Amino acid sequence: MGKIYFISGKGGVGKSFLADALELAFHSRNLKVKKILWPASETHPDYEKSTIEYIGLKLHSNLIAQWIYKTPFFKSLINMLPGLSYLVMLGKIIYDYKKNPETSVIIDGPSSGHFLSIIQAPTSFAKMFLSGPLFQDLMMMKETMEDKNKFSMLQVQLPTLLSQQESLETNLIIKENYNEMEIVNILNQSLMAAQISEEILQSSEYFHAKFQEETQINLSKGPSSYFISIPLSRSSDYNQKIRDVGPFLAPLFSL
Repeated sequence: MGKIYFISGKGGVGKSFLADALELAFHSRNLKVKKILWPASETHPDYEKSTIEYIGLKLHSNLIAQWIYKTPFFKSLINMLPGLSYLVMLGKIIYDYKKNPETSVIIDGPSSGHFLSIIQAPTSFAKMFLSGPLFQDLMMMKETMEDKNKFSMLQVQLPTLLSQQESLETNLIIKENYNEMEIVNILNQSLMAAQISEEILQSSEYFHAKFQEETQINLSKGPSSYFISIPLSRSSDYNQKIRDVGPFLAPLFSL
């Protein structure tokens, strides 16, 4: 069975790099996988497409769904309910996954702040709609996201104390909404994992300072299921870099 991997983290930590490396790791194992780039803005056409498809599924008519979406009332509803577009797109991704559970889904997600708005949407809207079809869909989404066999949150961070603190704060908020969600902390560009020689560390003040800071990081701290360290790559070729990461992602395939 496949699984949904939602990749998040602060801007610049290497989310897209990890998504590419994970996709390649799936292909190298001859496993089915689909990668999705999460839109950066609620005005992105993908949000409109997902919303129309969701309404169409409920009404069994894509034509009626398109008409409803274009009405002034529905446009106002979206503006009145921040996060509704996020909710619908996430729901559509989960719905498509359930139709084809043999194919894993890699979501190249947004930065942590944007991600928290997405992840909190199902529980927030569930408090507004206490019954009915929408409530049932929200419960289905929450159940899927708390199933370790179907959903995994990959929280990417850099080997700095500030980055670790930001990831820890994000993970605590996630656990407030989804106590059973699997969270994997991924330390990207790790000097320790790269096994940088002592000679290089001593000859470079920058590397020496970074290495010393990394020794203070405790990846097992906080509400995470486990952690992975990805070494700093010495290659200048992007394709080679994502190939080099493959072996370090092996734990994701053993659960």
